[in-house]
Amino acid sequence: MVLFEMATGDTPHYGPDPGAHPATVDDDVTVVPAMFEAALAPAMVAFFTAALSRDPARRPDTAEDMLRAWQQAFTAADTAVTPQANDADAERADAATALSSAGLSARAVSALASAAVTTVGELLAVDSTTLNRLVAREAKDTRKEIVERYRAWTKRLGKQQQPSNTELRSLDDTVALLLATVSEQRSSTTRRDAAALLLGTTPGLDGFASSTELAEKLGKAPQRGTQLIKDSAPPPGWTASPAAPNWPRSSARPRSAAPS
Repeated sequence: MVLFEMATGDTPHYGPDPGAHPATVDDDVTVVPAMFEAALAPAMVAFFTAALSRDPARRPDTAEDMLRAWQQAFTAADTAVTPQANDADAERADAATALSSAGLSARAVSALASAAVTTVGELLAVDSTTLNRLVAREAKDTRKEIVERYRAWTKRLGKQQQPSNTELRSLDDTVALLLATVSEQRSSTTRRDAAALLLGTTPGLDGFASSTELAEKLGKAPQRGTQLIKDSAPPPGWTASPAAPNWPRSSARPRSAAPS
C-alpha cells in the first residue's frame, strides 16, 4: 500500500470507481500504465496487480518475496534492451526523436522527464550548467550516461534552441496549463484535486490555508499536507518548455497554501 502511494501519489482502488469502498465491490485492484512513468509502467503494473490482488495466491508469500519482485521490476526496465541496441538507437536519433526511443536507459529517461525534457532536441536546448544541476541527484551511472549522450548528440547535431514564446496568456489560460501539466506527470486524482484547490479552480480552501488544512480537505492525514503541495507543483524546469506560459504582468499568480 505504501509503495503504491509513493509510486502514484494516490491510494489504490478496486473496480472502475475510485470512490468505491473495496468492501462493496467484487472487482480486483485497478492498476493501469498511466499511473506510472512510461519507462517503468509495464513492470509497475505487473508488480502492483499481483501485490494488491484480492487473490492470496497471486500475492507474494513473504516480505522477502515482495522485495525481490520490487527489485526485479527495476532490473527488468534496465535490461529491456542491449547496450548495442542502445548505441544504434542513439546514432539514428535526431532532434525530434523521443528520448525513450533514442538509446537512453529507463532510469535516464525518467530522470529527464522530471524536468519536462522528453526529446533529443529538448535535451540539447539545455545548457551544460543546468543539465549538471538536473542530474546531480541521480546515480553515478545514470549521470554518466546522460552526460555522454548529451555530448555525443551535441557534437553531431549541434546545440538546439527552444522556440521563443512571447505571447502573454491570460491568468485563466495559465491556470489551465498548470493543471494540465500536473495531471500529465502521472495519473493521480489526489494530485489533480490538490492542484485545483491550490489554484482556486475548486472552491473550499482559503487563500491562506495551511498545508494541514489542505490535507484535511482532501481527506488525507494532516502530516501529508506538505508533500501534497510538493506533488501538486509542475516538474522542475517546466517553465523552459515551449508550452509554458509567460505570467501576465497585470495578474497575480495563483495562490499556494501557507506552511503549517
